Amino acid sequence: MRNRVSARAALRNSAELPRLRTLALLRLAHGHALRKEGSESDRAIGQAWEATADCVAGDGDLAGYCTPEFLRMEAANSWVHLGKPEAAVETLLKALPLWQIEDRRDLGRDLALLAVAQSRTGQADTRWRRPGTRS
Repeated sequence: MRNRVSARAALRNSAELPRLRTLALLRLAHGHALRKEGSESDRAIGQAWEATADCVAGDGDLAGYCTPEFLRMEAANSWVHLGKPEAAVETLLKALPLWQIEDRRDLGRDLALLAVAQSRTGQADTRWRRPGTRS
């Protein structure tokens, strides 16, 4: 409940900051996912993608880390809570090669979520390596 209330408050004050709006929508999606409200969670994720389209690189807001890779990771987190680990695995695997080195903490979280999602599908670990590296 607190997640959704805080997210709605942030949404009321985020019209001029698209990344902040995106983050608020992701928090709202997560709150819905925790309550097993799948359609509401998916709707908020879709709105977050729309808000991301308004983001300009270097727009100077404090949520510069809110990249498409971050959005994919947060959406996948909601899907794991909603019992959709297959969708989470697919999304997380697509995001892996896109992470920038300066976002290694988020890359680590992406990998951890991938492990959780894979364990919930019963899949063996998927071998992945960063493009340009040797196995």
